[in-house]
Amino acid sequence: MTTTLAELEDRVRAILDEATAAQWSSENLRRWFNDGLRDIARTTRHYKSTAQINLVAGVAEYTCAENILTIEMCWFYDGTSKRPLVPEHFEQMDQIWGSHQDRAGRPTHFSTWGNSPTLKLRLWPVPLETNGVGGVTAKALLNTAVLPAEMPLTGNPTTTVDVPAGWVDLLVDYCEYLALRRDRDPRSGEAFQVYQAKRNDLIHSNDYLSVNRGIVLDPYAGPVPMWHVEDGWWD
Repeated sequence: MTTTLAELEDRVRAILDEATAAQWSSENLRRWFNDGLRDIARTTRHYKSTAQINLVAGVAEYTCAENILTIEMCWFYDGTSKRPLVPEHFEQMDQIWGSHQDRAGRPTHFSTWGNSPTLKLRLWPVPLETNGVGGVTAKALLNTAVLPAEMPLTGNPTTTVDVPAGWVDLLVDYCEYLALRRDRDPRSGEAFQVYQAKRNDLIHSNDYLSVNRGIVLDPYAGPVPMWHVEDGWWD
């Protein structure tokens, strides 16, 4: 189910009892739609995408695309195999690399620091070579949470609104809140509470399979993921 800018604007104007643009211009409403989309993206992380970064020998740190809010998963790809990297908070990395922060090799861990638009991906060990199997450039493959593309402020009324399916009313509520606040209407507080309640529902709406990940107890390493054992990772 998709919604266009024109349909979204009609829904907001129906709530504001303004069938045609007068107090609130179409440009105002569209600007607020964009604000609402960014707020939904930042707070719920429901906008997902993938990305890849070509690795360079001896380079551990890479700047991500501006629209990436966070990296949720990362794999090292050498042309044939795709190995998941272990995520670690940046402040914990000293416990991983010890005094060998610049050690070169095949990456096993990743961390991030900073925020969009200059979010950094840090790999460890530092990639040793750029050419994988068959001359393919080694890559970091990413699963990410991103910001949605902005909608045009003028023209293109048939542009599809990039909002999670079934949650169009969330964006309508946000726009109503800002319109009433601009008008110094006391109902703006109530409109914001309605928006906030629905946004919180979306935050707690799972976007992944609710299953337990397989763990194997190794007598030396302790709990390890099942894939370490199944594909001969220790060999």
